[in-house]
Amino acid sequence: MTSLGLLFSADLVLTALLLAVLARVKGKRYDSRLFLSLLILIFLYLHFLAALLWTDQFVILSHLLGTFRPLGYLIGPVLYWYIKSLTRAQFIWSWRETPHLVPAILTFFFVLPYFNADQASKIQMIQSPQYEVLVRVQFGLLLVFGLGYFVASLLELREYESKLKTLYSALERWNVNWLRRCLLATALIWLVCLSLVLIGTRGYHVNLISIAFCLSSYILAFSALYQSVLFNGEVQDQVIFPKKSDSGGDLKKTILVMESKSSPTMDPKELERGIHLIELAMV
Repeated sequence: MTSLGLLFSADLVLTALLLAVLARVKGKRYDSRLFLSLLILIFLYLHFLAALLWTDQFVILSHLLGTFRPLGYLIGPVLYWYIKSLTRAQFIWSWRETPHLVPAILTFFFVLPYFNADQASKIQMIQSPQYEVLVRVQFGLLLVFGLGYFVASLLELREYESKLKTLYSALERWNVNWLRRCLLATALIWLVCLSLVLIGTRGYHVNLISIAFCLSSYILAFSALYQSVLFNGEVQDQVIFPKKSDSGGDLKKTILVMESKSSPTMDPKELERGIHLIELAMV
């Protein structure tokens, strides 16, 4: 087995473990885990295509290579939906989100002639000098498109953070800062790849992009696993009983009230339950 095959095998095993762990994470925000799982699966499939390109089977399965470009334009929207599902309690995917899919749909129709061409025409198309220029342009557009969604995701986090109170939402603010650092690290990977693709040689950029996709998925997945209960919607299991003092009880009650105003992830019913438990503890 080649080094690329070993890399893909390791990627496959680690992806399976990450998906299994994400599936077992408790919490009400299952939609965010679905978006992240979809993102990881897209990265894994793109890595499979990159590994396939370096084997003797790519000619036989050449029709799969054309799926790279449409799927690449899904990464940015899915990442953006993942961030929105974390920061907006009322966010539910609907048909109003379909404009984000327009680039992927247009790209699919653009590469449709490649799907319908015979095997000899596909090989001739890949070996032509114009194909190298076209690939670089498409990869550049793909990476710039993805970076645009990274910026949109960071702006979404910034808007969410502006709603948090400095004192009473320290834990959730820490979560936002952690996720922001992960997004910036992923964006840095994309910028490095963009520079290398534009100056790279034939075939080199495919392996580079696949590794970048894998690193991006791992960073976001580990970030999701590292998030505290506030992003996972498990506030009901985190009620802290205060000391039996009026000042302590008033402080905890104030914190719960301020959290409800600053954090859209807190359920009003859970707030009422928490205050009730505090009142019982003060008796």
